[in-house]
Amino acid sequence: MVDFSTLSQYPVLSKAVFGNTLLQYLEMLLILMATLVTAKVLYYIIKKYAQALVAKTETDLDDLLLKALETPFILFVLIIGLNFSVTPLTLPADIAGMFANLIKVLLILNAAAVVAAIIDVLFDEFLVPYAKKSASKLDDQLVPVLKNCARAIVFALTVLTIVSNFGYDIAAVLGGLIIAGIAIGLAAQDSLSNVIGSAAIFTDRPFEIEDMVKVDGTTGKVEEIGIRSTRIRTLDGTLVAIPNAIVARASVENYTKAAKRRVQLKLGLEYNTTGKKITKAKEIAKDILRNTRGVDPDDVTVHFIDFADSQLLLMLTYHIVETSRLFDVQDEVNSRIKDGFDKAGIEFALPSRTIYVKD
Repeated sequence: MVDFSTLSQYPVLSKAVFGNTLLQYLEMLLILMATLVTAKVLYYIIKKYAQALVAKTETDLDDLLLKALETPFILFVLIIGLNFSVTPLTLPADIAGMFANLIKVLLILNAAAVVAAIIDVLFDEFLVPYAKKSASKLDDQLVPVLKNCARAIVFALTVLTIVSNFGYDIAAVLGGLIIAGIAIGLAAQDSLSNVIGSAAIFTDRPFEIEDMVKVDGTTGKVEEIGIRSTRIRTLDGTLVAIPNAIVARASVENYTKAAKRRVQLKLGLEYNTTGKKITKAKEIAKDILRNTRGVDPDDVTVHFIDFADSQLLLMLTYHIVETSRLFDVQDEVNSRIKDGFDKAGIEFALPSRTIYVKD
C-alpha cells in the first residue's frame, strides 16, 4: 500500500495549483484509476460468472434483469469512485456543494435508469408475450403505449426528485406544471381530443389491427392505432390517417367482425338474349357462387327481376362468410362470372337507345 506522506518530501509535489498540491491531485487520480480497475473487474465477474450462473435457471427473467442492470451497476461504481476521488482535495464551499449536488443528480439518474430497465424487462418478458397470445390484436398496440407511459412517469418522478434536491418546493412546481398543463390543453384541444379518442378506441375496441373497416367514408385495412390517429390502408394502397377524435365519433363498419356480409349484384343482359340463355346464365351464376371459397353455398339466390330500359336484369344475392376476405371474394366471383358468360356466349348489355323515325 502506498504511503502518500513520504511523497511530500519532493518539492514539486508540494507545489500548490488552484488551492491544492500536486500530491493531492495525484491521490485523486489514483482513486479514479482504482475505481476504473474495480469497475473492469466487476464487469469481468458479471460476464464470466454471474451470466453463467443465471443461465442455469429455468426462467429467462434473471438473465434479462442481469443484462439490463449490468450497465447501471457499473455506472454506480464509477459514480461512487468519482465521489471519493475528491476527498483528498480542499475545495471551496460553493464548489464542494456543486460537486455534491452533481453526485446526487448522477445517482438519481442512475436509479431512474435501473427502474426503466426493470420496466422494460417486465413488459418484454410478461406483457408482450401475453399480448401476442391473446386473440385481440389491440393488446399488441396497447402494450407499447403503456410501456411509454410507465417510462414517462419514471422520467417525471426523476425530474421532480432532482428539482427537490436543489431546494425547490415540489408542491409549487407541481402547481406550476398543472397550470401550464391546463394552458397547453386549452391551446391544443384537438390533440387532447385525439388522445381521449384513442382511449375510447382501446376501451370499446370497435376494430383491431388488420380488420377491414369503413370509417368516416374511408374503407380499408387497419394498419396502426396510435395516440393521435388511426392509419388505414385503402383498397388502392393509399395510407389514410384519421384523427382518433373523428374515429371515436364516427359510425364504424367492421367487415371482419361481421358473421356474414350480404352482397347484391345486378347483371344486365342484352335484350336479344334468349330465354334459354337467361336460364343458362342463372345456372352459371349459381354454380359459381356455390363453389367459391368464402361464400355460403346454402344462401345463394339468382333471379331474373326486370325488363329494364336497355337490359334484362338478373339479381344475384349471396353471403360472404370469410369477411376478412370480403373484396377478394367479390373479385373472384365477378371474374369467374365474366369468364363463364363469355364462354357461354352471353353478352352484357350496354346503355342503348332506339330511335324510330316516322316518314
